Amino acid sequence: MNVSILISKTLQVLFKPAGITIAQNGGEFNVLGHYHLHVIPSYRNQSFADFYLPVDPFPANDYKALKDTKRKMQAVVIKLI
Repeated sequence: MNVSILISKTLQVLFKPAGITIAQNGGEFNVLGHYHLHVIPSYRNQSFADFYLPVDPFPANDYKALKDTKRKMQAVVIKLI
């Protein structure tokens, strides 16, 4: 629970979403065999189904953008804890 709150606050600081959805799929739907948590930012006029569309927020092989986002999130987390 504390991790989901921390990640939610981090997303609020960085991306300013209108809301956040938190989901943990277990039981029959947990095909990965381990605990995983989805923390999904949402924006006004955005369908929740958009989260499940095959849209990649990072252009093909743009690992720099992904690493930059990770770095920014880590910096906010450090300030929050």
